[in-house]
Amino acid sequence: MKFDFDLEDRLIRLICLSVSFCTVACSSQKTQDLVSSLVGTTAAVPPTSGAAFSNPAFSFLPGLYDFGGKILNSVSTIGVTVRNVSGQSLYLASITSPSVHYTISSSTCPLAPAPIAADATCLVTVQFSPKSAGSLGSNLQLYFSTGTTAGASVYLSAGTALLGTGLTTLSFAGLQAISGVTTSSMVLSWSADPVASAYMVYQIQAGSMVYLKTVNNVGGSVSGTVMTGLTPNTPYTFRVRGIDSVGSAESNTVDVSATTQVPGAFTTATLNVAEGATASLNLSTLCTDLYSTAPSSFTLTAMTSANALPHCSIVGSNLQCSPDYKTGHAGWTETATVVCRINQSDLTQNFTLNVTDTNVPA
Repeated sequence: MKFDFDLEDRLIRLICLSVSFCTVACSSQKTQDLVSSLVGTTAAVPPTSGAAFSNPAFSFLPGLYDFGGKILNSVSTIGVTVRNVSGQSLYLASITSPSVHYTISSSTCPLAPAPIAADATCLVTVQFSPKSAGSLGSNLQLYFSTGTTAGASVYLSAGTALLGTGLTTLSFAGLQAISGVTTSSMVLSWSADPVASAYMVYQIQAGSMVYLKTVNNVGGSVSGTVMTGLTPNTPYTFRVRGIDSVGSAESNTVDVSATTQVPGAFTTATLNVAEGATASLNLSTLCTDLYSTAPSSFTLTAMTSANALPHCSIVGSNLQCSPDYKTGHAGWTETATVVCRINQSDLTQNFTLNVTDTNVPA
C-alpha cells in the first residue's frame, strides 16, 4: 500500500485519529486530510463497533447535552444537529447510542450508499428514558467511512456525550412544622425530597385545597418557605405537596395549622417639661404585645410645634424633648408622632409635649 506522506507525518495523523473527539488537536484541514488518507485501505472493524478510529469529521450541536434528573421510565427528547465538517462526502454506516437508557427515535441523516455532502447537516433525535437510578452517561455515536461498500474503507467514528440521571419516584412526606409565627407571617418546614422538582403550597379552607404558590426545589435541598401577608389573630391550615420532573404531584394529606399573633398596642402619654430643660419618655413600656416581645425600633415620623423648630428626637427607646426658650411668658404644647416596630408590625401613636414657661428671658 502506498501513501502520499512521509512516516513522521503519518504517525502524527494516526495519533490524532486515536484520540476521541480531537476537535482541538485537529484543525478543519487536518480533519479533511485524515479522512482522505484512509481512502482505499482495508476495513478494520464492523460499522457498529466501538473500536473504530475516532475522527472529528462531524460536529455536533449541542456538543454535550445533560438531560438532568428524570423519573424512571419517563421520556425526554433532544434534537442534535450533525454537520459534515470533513470537506468531502462521507457515508454513514450507523447511528447508535450504546445504552438502554438512550434511544435514537428519528434521524434525517442518510445512510450509505447515500452520501452526506461536505458541510451538509442533518438532525438526530435522541430520547432519554432512564431504566435505573443514578448517573447514566452515554454517547451519540456515528460510524462512517469514505466509501460506500464494506472493505473499501477503514470505519471511523465521531460522537458527542449524553448525560442524564435516573430518579426514583417521589416519597415526599408532606408539611412537618410551622414556626416563626408573627402577626402577619409564619415559616412552613418539611424534609427536602431530592426527587421533587418543586413543591406546591395550599391553604385548606372549608375542607378544600386553595393553591397559594409553587416553591422550586433548587438543588434538591429546599426544605421550607415563608408565608407572608397573613391577617393578625387568624388561624391558618396549610398543606404542601411535591411535584416530580414531569409535573405530577404526589397525594399526601398532611395538614399543619397555626394562628397568627395578636397585634401589639402602643399607648399614648404626656411629657411635661420646662422651657430650656430636657425630659425623656420611655417608649418601650408603652409599646407591648401579648407575647412580651421587645420593640425592635422607634421612629419619629412627624412633629408639630407652636414655637419655632421641633424639639424632640428618638434616643434609644426614649422620646427625648428639649424645648428652647420662647419669647413672651407663656407655655405651649407640641405633638410628636412615633412609629413602634414590634413583632413585624408597625404601630403609630401621638405624644403630647407640655412646655411650661420659666419667665426666662425677662
